Amino acid sequence: MMMIIDGSMINKFVEDTEAFYKCTDEKFKELDVDSDGLISRNDLPKGGLGQWVLAIDDEAYSDEDIKEAYDLIFDGSTSIGLETFRLMAKEIMLALVRGIGDMPIGMLLNEDSLIFKACLHNTP
Repeated sequence: MMMIIDGSMINKFVEDTEAFYKCTDEKFKELDVDSDGLISRNDLPKGGLGQWVLAIDDEAYSDEDIKEAYDLIFDGSTSIGLETFRLMAKEIMLALVRGIGDMPIGMLLNEDSLIFKACLHNTP
């Protein structure tokens, strides 16, 4: 779905801890396929984290690109817990705020992405 978004919209969503945690916690549970309270590389589909935050098209990235992204995400660990997942999602979203700034931009968003949820959060 095409949406118009700016950095302040994302920032307001991240600052609303209750709404932000609700969305990240739901996605964590969805990605934790074996329900062990951890997300491992094996739990994630190709593009898994990027797709739900940024609505990345899986086909746009090679297996090597995905491996490099996961290496950064897991930083030598075999899995991440909920708190780490929340912090990582927050950092990614705040990086988007810095990149987008106050200039409204149009984005084609996956309805399951955090950016889409940020747009909905800011809709009266």
